[in-house]
Amino acid sequence: MEMENKTLQMTVVIPTVNDRRVFRVVDQVLEVGAECLVVCNGSSDAFEDELRTRPICIESLPDANLSRALEVGVRAATYDKIVLMDSDCQFGQDTLAHFFQLLDEHHLVRGMCVFDCKDFVSRTIANVRTATTTVVQGAYKPPLGIARSALLKYLDYFFHPDILWCEDAEFDARRIAAGIDVHFSPEAIIYHDSLQLLSDLRSAARYGRGYARAELLGCALQNYDRWDSDFAQQLSIIERLYLWLFETVEKLSYQFWLRCDRTALRIASSHR
Repeated sequence: MEMENKTLQMTVVIPTVNDRRVFRVVDQVLEVGAECLVVCNGSSDAFEDELRTRPICIESLPDANLSRALEVGVRAATYDKIVLMDSDCQFGQDTLAHFFQLLDEHHLVRGMCVFDCKDFVSRTIANVRTATTTVVQGAYKPPLGIARSALLKYLDYFFHPDILWCEDAEFDARRIAAGIDVHFSPEAIIYHDSLQLLSDLRSAARYGRGYARAELLGCALQNYDRWDSDFAQQLSIIERLYLWLFETVEKLSYQFWLRCDRTALRIASSHR
């Protein structure tokens, strides 16, 4: 769908499956006059039909694949200034305006993700996530602003379509190898919904699969020591225990998928 009268000539790319929270983000993007592009990542027909009632752009994938969804979204965006966003987050005031200005000067702009917390468990997870993702100075999303044309001078692609998970760690490794800096802007704030125990540990399992798939495909991942930052050093005993649990789930998943995906990839290769 062609958009007109854009206040901000930039595109916000949001991959999602069937998360209705995406409509909050869509409204924020439309309110500031930017292009909103939602990538339906294996979504139901009913969900996609409801999205089509909004004045937004839509790309559809038949099967869920976050890496592929991001690559499709970045390539399909009308504008070169692109912000990658998640459906379970909301933009802070003037965040998109900050990205718009900063992408004039920088190829990559990393914003600040603030995790909400409602109880002791979600507060523990929020503090651990802040230590392991928010304060890490890599090209991780959300939110991540990219200057598409400038990056394509150095990179052949943005997100590897077969990684499935940990796609930004693989992207980060290649941008470091290409000598591309990331500008960190604490003023470009987004607010992440509170994380619950099972959903966060599910993410750990997905990261483990991403590590396994990357190894099987021979792709390098940029990994940062989660225990190394000043913020991580200030974690409480309970928070340190939770980080240990998170990494244990991640490692077990890695070992499991290293075997299963090796078999799956071998079978797929034999059928080509």
